[in-house]
Formats: sequence, C-alpha cells, structure tokens
Amino acid sequence: MNEFERQETLRKLFANAVNSPIETSDPDSKHIIDDDDLLLDWSTGDLAKEQHEAILDHLAACPSCRQEIAKMVQAGALVLPETDDSPETDDSPFVETTIPPGAPSPDRQRTPARNDRGPVVALLVVAAALLVAFIWSNSGGGGSETGRTLAMVQKELDAGRSVEAFNTLDELLNADTSLSGEEKARAIRLLEESGYRTARDRLANEDFSGVSRIEGTVAERSEPSARLLNLRIQAERGETKEHSLSGRTSLTRDYGYERDGQRVIKDFTFPQITPTIKRITKELREAVAQHPDSLDLRLNLGQFLLEQSDFARAAEQFAEAVRIDPSSALAETGLGLALFRQDKPETIEKALPHFRRAVELEPDNRETNENLAVCLMRLGRTEGASAYFKKGER
Repeated sequence: MNEFERQETLRKLFANAVNSPIETSDPDSKHIIDDDDLLLDWSTGDLAKEQHEAILDHLAACPSCRQEIAKMVQAGALVLPETDDSPETDDSPFVETTIPPGAPSPDRQRTPARNDRGPVVALLVVAAALLVAFIWSNSGGGGSETGRTLAMVQKELDAGRSVEAFNTLDELLNADTSLSGEEKARAIRLLEESGYRTARDRLANEDFSGVSRIEGTVAERSEPSARLLNLRIQAERGETKEHSLSGRTSLTRDYGYERDGQRVIKDFTFPQITPTIKRITKELREAVAQHPDSLDLRLNLGQFLLEQSDFARAAEQFAEAVRIDPSSALAETGLGLALFRQDKPETIEKALPHFRRAVELEPDNRETNENLAVCLMRLGRTEGASAYFKKGER
C-alpha cells in the first residue's frame, strides 16, 4: 500500500467514525471514553508512554470508542496534543505519515507501528494516532493551544492549585484577543471559579486587600460575580468567614440568653450606627438588589442587620434566604434568631419551627440544639427543652 492509498484508507476509517451512528458498547467492558482522568491527561500531554500505547491499542480494537473520540474532538469537547515531530532514521520503529493540509502540526509525524499484529491492526493504530489531523482537515478546525491551556487550568483547579489557575487565566485573557466566543466564555467561567477559591483563602488568612484585587480583576473581565462581591464586602468588614452568621449562631453564647430563656443583660444598648456601618449596609443592599438570588449576600445582610438590632428587616432577608435554599441551616437559624429577638410572644412562637428545622438539617450541631432548647424554655416547654440541651452538650 503506497502513501496515497494509506491516507485514503485512513480518511475513510475516520469518516465512518464521525458520520456513522454510535455502536452499542458492552456495558461490562472498560472503555477509555469513560475514564475522565485519562482523557484529561491525554489532552494535556501528561500520558506515560505505556498509557499512550494502551489508548492506541484500545482504539484499534474498539469502534465505539473511535466513534466517540472522533465526535468529541470534532465538537471541541476533547483537545488532543500534537505528536512528536523529531526526525526518524531508517531503522526507526515508527511509521512515517503525512499530515493533511491545514492541520496544526509539523509536516511529518511519527506514530508507533505494531508490525507483529498484522497490516490491518497496525493500520488502525496509525489511524487512531492521526485522529486530530483528520478532524482538523475535514471540519475546518481542531485542537488549539488555548484549548490545551484551558484543559491544564482545569487540571490545576482539580488539584487544588487555584492561585496558579487564576494567574494563568488572567494572563491568557489579558494577552490573547483572538479567543473564540466559546473559548472566552470557558476561560471567564474558570477565572471566576479560581478567583472565588483563591479569594476565599485570602479572606481566611486576613489578606483583605488581596480579596478586593481578585474581585476587581474578575469584574473587569465579565459580569460581577455575586459570591466574589460577597467576599469583597466581607473583607471590608474585616470578617474572615464567607458567612458571618456561621460564627454567630448561638443564643446562649452570642446573644446573652441563659438556659432558662431569659437575657442576662436586661438593659440592652442599641449599637451606634457609624458612617462605616451605613456605607456597608448600603453596599450590601445594593449587592442584594443586583443579585437577589444570592444566598451568601442575603445571609450576610441579614446578619449585619441583626448586629444593628434591626430584627424585622433581618427577618425579611433570612426569609428570602430560606426561599433561595430551603436546605440551609444557616438561613433557618438566622430567621429563627431574627424572630426570637423581637421578644414578643407571637414572634418567639414563629421562631420555633425555624429552630426545629435547623436541628433537622444539622442534628449534631451544638448551637442549633441549644437555640431550640432556649426557645422552648422561653415558651414554657421545659420538659422538651432539656433533651435538646443534653444533645447540645455532647
């Protein structure tokens, strides 16, 4: 078979792979298309030689995987690295192949040839290695350097290296103005995710200026991110937690209530509303108006209003938080606190089901149990309260 005949055969093989219906695979067989980690390593060029050979062997024997891989590359869901272009000698164990015009690779490639398996299997192995070149020349596109960069960024994120991922994406978006719409959208999504993870760590380490810089960078690239905006406001407040309420949820510890349901301090002084408090309250309200379905912002605005003893408005925010996420123990706890602290028989009664719901959601949480116990004590249900106090002591 001469070079022309071989190229025509390869084109027919993968034309069939792209255009024919997907064959039903044996459900008990292990296929490379089911191994996300292997596909990611292949895309980023991190495969060991043995792994690469195993992929070629599998593609040679598995038509369903050839079809799936071909369609994934054609759709841009899988970006494969270019192959080695180093020169070969006459006794090289590689088959020399010519790349179709327009492919994003050197003029010549080297592909492992398995001569001991017969001409048909060897040809299929070569065909699998030429997949990217074929898809490129027949669909007008193919793997790009940007696609490989984004795949590597995803790998960094999966490994917990959010700082490295964020810096790479920032440089990519700053330098490359030729990104396709899909590539840019994906890069922005990854930038927001890596920025959020990095900013959250910065907040915990009290690097408040770092949080603001990250939020500003993401806002410049795309629409403002609700969760990053929340972190920036938390940084302005000097908070180290994403949700302030997570550190202020106990009636007995944080709000001065005894186990009998009574306040320790009878003459409560309302906090002074400083210019800073006014500014942050305004900023939180504007952020909530911009992102009305943000659980983070609702929780923090509600807690900030609790700190100002604006209990009725705090209850409104926590009620919205419960609507947004009925499974949030923080939202139920916040609503219970805002109602309870209005200190009226009817509002304390209304607080009870929210404290109960918080215990249902977090049955082993000491504070949710103590809050329910204090509320029961305040309503005169002492027998039921003791059981929750005991659970809170565990």
